[in-house]
Amino acid sequence: MRRRVLISLLCFFLIPSLVFAESSDNEDIEKETELVEETQDLSENEQQVNLTNDPSVSNEEEEVTSSTKTPDEWYEEGMNNPSATKRVEIFEEAYSYYPQNEKIISGLNESVRNLLNWASGKHNSGDYGTAVDRYNYILTVEGISSTYSDEASWKKEYAINKTNYPTADQLYDEAMSESTASGRFDAFIESYTYYSNNNRILEGLRSSAELLYNWAIKQHGLREFDTAIDRYERLLSSDALTSSFLSKVESRLNEALHEIRPSGIIYEEAKNEYSASKKLELYIEGYESYPENVDFINGINESGKLLLSWARGQHQSGKWSTAIDRYHKILDGPVTSKSLQDSVALHLEKAENRNTIPTAVSLLEEYKKLTKVSEIFRHSVENFLYYPESEKFETEMNHAAEQLLNWAMGKHDNGDFTTSKDRYEIIISIPYINQSIRKKTESLLSDAEIGKRSAGAIYQDAVEEGRASYKLNLFINGYEFYPDDQRFIKGIQDSAESLFDFAVRKHHAGDFATAIERYERILVAPSVLTSTREKTQEKLAGAKIGKRPADVIYNLVKEETTASGLFELNSQGYSFYPEDDRFATGLAESSKYLFELAARYHSQGRFTDANTRYEKLLNTDGVPNSYQTKASYLQKYSAEEKLIPNAEEYEALIEKESTVSGKLDMAVEGYWIYSEKPLMVNLVIENAYGLLNWATGVHKRGDITTALNRYNRILDLPVKSDVLITETTLKKSYADSGEILPTADQIYNEAQEETRASYVFDLYVKGNILYRDDERFIVGIEESSISLLNLAIRYHDSGQYDRARDRYDTLISTASVPSRIILEAELRKRYAEKSKLVPEANDLYNLALKNTTVSGKFDAFVEGYVFYPSDERFVSGLEISAYDLYKYTIKIHKNKDFSGAISRYEKLISSPGIPDYIVDGALANLEYAKDRIVPISQMINFTEYNISLQDALSIQMKVSPQTDKYIGVPAFAHGNYIRIIQDAQISGSTVNVRTAPILEDKYIAKSLQGGTKVEILDRVVGDSFSGSKLWYKIEYNGEILYAHTLLVDPAIGETTAEVNMRMEPNSDSHSFGTRAKDNRITIIGNTGNWYKVIYDKDWKNATSNDTKYYIDPTNFINNVNQKYQFLDLSYYTGIPSSELKDLLIGKGKLDGMEDVFKEAAKRAGINELYLISHALLETGHGTSTLARGVEYNGKIVYNFFGIGAVDGDAINKGAKRAYEEGWFTVEDAIIGGAEFAKQKYIYAGQNTLYSMRWNPAKMDQNGYATHQYATDIGWAYKQVAYYTRFYSKGDYNLIFDIPVYK
Repeated sequence: MRRRVLISLLCFFLIPSLVFAESSDNEDIEKETELVEETQDLSENEQQVNLTNDPSVSNEEEEVTSSTKTPDEWYEEGMNNPSATKRVEIFEEAYSYYPQNEKIISGLNESVRNLLNWASGKHNSGDYGTAVDRYNYILTVEGISSTYSDEASWKKEYAINKTNYPTADQLYDEAMSESTASGRFDAFIESYTYYSNNNRILEGLRSSAELLYNWAIKQHGLREFDTAIDRYERLLSSDALTSSFLSKVESRLNEALHEIRPSGIIYEEAKNEYSASKKLELYIEGYESYPENVDFINGINESGKLLLSWARGQHQSGKWSTAIDRYHKILDGPVTSKSLQDSVALHLEKAENRNTIPTAVSLLEEYKKLTKVSEIFRHSVENFLYYPESEKFETEMNHAAEQLLNWAMGKHDNGDFTTSKDRYEIIISIPYINQSIRKKTESLLSDAEIGKRSAGAIYQDAVEEGRASYKLNLFINGYEFYPDDQRFIKGIQDSAESLFDFAVRKHHAGDFATAIERYERILVAPSVLTSTREKTQEKLAGAKIGKRPADVIYNLVKEETTASGLFELNSQGYSFYPEDDRFATGLAESSKYLFELAARYHSQGRFTDANTRYEKLLNTDGVPNSYQTKASYLQKYSAEEKLIPNAEEYEALIEKESTVSGKLDMAVEGYWIYSEKPLMVNLVIENAYGLLNWATGVHKRGDITTALNRYNRILDLPVKSDVLITETTLKKSYADSGEILPTADQIYNEAQEETRASYVFDLYVKGNILYRDDERFIVGIEESSISLLNLAIRYHDSGQYDRARDRYDTLISTASVPSRIILEAELRKRYAEKSKLVPEANDLYNLALKNTTVSGKFDAFVEGYVFYPSDERFVSGLEISAYDLYKYTIKIHKNKDFSGAISRYEKLISSPGIPDYIVDGALANLEYAKDRIVPISQMINFTEYNISLQDALSIQMKVSPQTDKYIGVPAFAHGNYIRIIQDAQISGSTVNVRTAPILEDKYIAKSLQGGTKVEILDRVVGDSFSGSKLWYKIEYNGEILYAHTLLVDPAIGETTAEVNMRMEPNSDSHSFGTRAKDNRITIIGNTGNWYKVIYDKDWKNATSNDTKYYIDPTNFINNVNQKYQFLDLSYYTGIPSSELKDLLIGKGKLDGMEDVFKEAAKRAGINELYLISHALLETGHGTSTLARGVEYNGKIVYNFFGIGAVDGDAINKGAKRAYEEGWFTVEDAIIGGAEFAKQKYIYAGQNTLYSMRWNPAKMDQNGYATHQYATDIGWAYKQVAYYTRFYSKGDYNLIFDIPVYK
């Protein structure tokens, strides 16, 4: 040991780092220079150095062997030692201290592996002794893997015999060279014992095992059971094979031990066997070996049928013995079906009796002659048994069974249970019919035995039953048999409802006994709806006490035609149902009819009849007081057999009365009798004022008691005006206090001296009531109401809600207060009642925006406007919401909701801050609504102008209106003003000139060289050449010829003065425009002294006729499209955003802004289509620089309407204007621009496309053309496309303003 330590230490200093590893093919080789395990190259003296006497070495060794280190320290020491043997020794010693430490165990096994590799290297290099020494050492080490000890053991044997051990590749190649499956498997088994971790060896072992297994299977199938068993057992001896593989080997081994062949082999042999007998035998073998395998069961039956078919052939040819033998063979087979057994038995009986089998053809012919379903079924069964392998006969048998079943079911449903049971039993007696038919038949037999019919039969009877009671009974019967059949549940519920309706009719007709019986029958039925049961119970309770429903009485009332009958029925209904408004109302109405009848009898002198009816009215509970009062007045006359005075006679009777009280009493009597006549109402109020004036006089004179009596008399009148009540109540208050009425001056002076707002207001109100014609009190009320409102607001703002509410109530209840103050008081009072302050403007605005109803949003903006009239948000919001409410009101107006429309029109008219155009529209439609007339969707207004159409045309022609009608049309210029600077010449190298502008060769006249001069006479149309059909008509050497314009350079002229470009070659012709002096011009022809020239301006002066066509309204007013030139654009029309969206898609920043345009149009009160088309026109469909956004003073601004964008500096000036307006977002620019468009055109008198173009108002006013949107005579004509597209699809409220020239 001491020597080894020394050598290890020496080696450590000589070789600082040694690495051991296995090669990639798992051969044991040393990768570094030979490990200095033993110092074989040292001199003998070096080997024999004796360190025994070196005390330092001895003490060190003793310290090592006796000391205890931590596992990590041991591990570090072992892994750092370069000697393979020493490393093992260190870890072996460490293991003795720490046998459970995974790190020590790992280090030990790793060091053994390294030592084994080193020893293996020595081994195969021929140093067998050293190798044996290390193998022996490894075999003594404890705690190492058996893999290493096994390897050391077998390698040791080779080393002892002084032979090298084989490598894995050598063993693999040797195994693969084996020619037999067994030999190869055995070779790989042996190789695996050496190299169990070698993947190649393992794969070779498993593949050879598969080969051996397949060979054994083949022997197994050949019934070489011993051989198969031997190979199976050899395979099972290896633990290197997978568990799944070993499992199937064990399964096959078990079969071989019992001399059972594999099922797959048997099945394949059976399938491939041609002999029917042999096939059956094989399937029987398979079944006996594998009784659970359905393939063998099916195979026995199918091969039995095949054998039967073959035996039948022998049978038919007279080979009785052979046939009988095969029949017995089939019958002896296991698991044959009943049908096959019966069929074979039938065949066997025929064979034994030496009778042949009927042919299939003869059987079918006989079968077709049968007509009875029972016979058909019996024969179909027999036919099937003769030929069970025939699908046709089997199908016919099942079809016949279905026919017999259906026939039996018909008998069953008709209640013939005996016959149906007999047929059901016949079907069931045949065991080989289809199982679904059998199960269905068995179920039906069970039903027939208990008298149960099919659900469909019961249901059909119930459906066809017309009597409600019987129908319900049938559905109950069906439900009892089929409780889950929803048809019966639904049928019970529906028929119970029908029976209920029948019972109700009987009830209402007074047949209470029948009604009660039917109600009770419904209540005992199952599955009746709870609602039906509850209402039946309710009806039953009423029927039992003989009380008819209120509706019955009411319907009788409706059918009654006599006044007395109506009165009696309504009084009966009222007595039973006093809370039923129909009877209270009906009694009131029938009281009116009865009173009128009595009055008519009275006027006819039938005083007794009249008196009887007056008494009925006076003695019946529930009669309105008015009719009782009227009856009491008239009974006085009828009792005295006097006729009733008419209204005019009452007026005379009033005049005859000498006292004001008498006059008033007579007027009141006349009012009660003729209350519907305004005359009588006026007479009552007129005479009430007479009495009031009289009472005022005696009041002023100090007779307070008399005055008070008359005041009370006035206040008790059946009819009076609010003003009368107010004045009388005030004067009565003085009388109640025993005071004389004050004079006007007294009240006014007191008001002037009073400083408290409430008192001042009260004084002015009193003064106005007592002295209505005194202007001082009218002015005082208006001023003091403002002061009182301000006082209430101060109370409100300081949290004194009760005091504020009192002041608000005072203002609201005083009729003479201005309406705007009343409205504000009403709105503020709502908050005071809830002890809340009036919300801030922002809060009110947000609440208004959140409101989802049209009326609600309008009311919210009205409130905001009243509280914050200078807040532009409320001004704008009020206009928009008012317009929405106006549109909604028109909608309900069109739907004939006249009362709803009237109330909303009046709200719009009376609310503050509403634009005039909405108020005007509401006023106009209000009159329609009051007259119950539906408004029309399109209204036409005509605006007359004091100029003629010819005058207008003359005015327009003075400003040179333009047209694009003549684009590409040449003009004519006089030769006196054109100087030729270049003659026309051929431009090609050689050009064919022709007798006609046609490309066919026969028209070629000659060829001209390039540069040849010609004279162009005209430009004409001919054949197409290089995409152009234009040819020049030329003159050459006196000949008229033709050349294509691409092959001729035309003459070039220069103007010698400003020259007119005329439509025709004469001085009277229309001038398209002029060309200035020294302008070059292309000449394409000539006529006399005139040159035909190219005038390439797109816009030319329009002719008078062209202009007259577009300026004349009569050309367009009846055109379904062009009438939109006259659409009044000062109204928002409400086109849905979804439709406007298409206009803006792909239009730059305008894309997606449809909702903003709608909002802008609403706010401005203008047409949304006009606003969008105006923006598209000004921005080049959203592409202009100002539309894309321009930076100005550090801010991005937008301008969509060209506002401020003057020619010459459009972008800078337009951006400056946008900056000044604050248009920093697309939305702001659209909304701000809308207001500009509104003010510049729409609200400046140009509210139609026509008036924007022609401005007839200014022509009429000034006598000249001005402020016209465009110079194009067809501008308005071209703009209507958008309007036609949208307004033709919906019902919009449109107004047209058509100009009329004198």
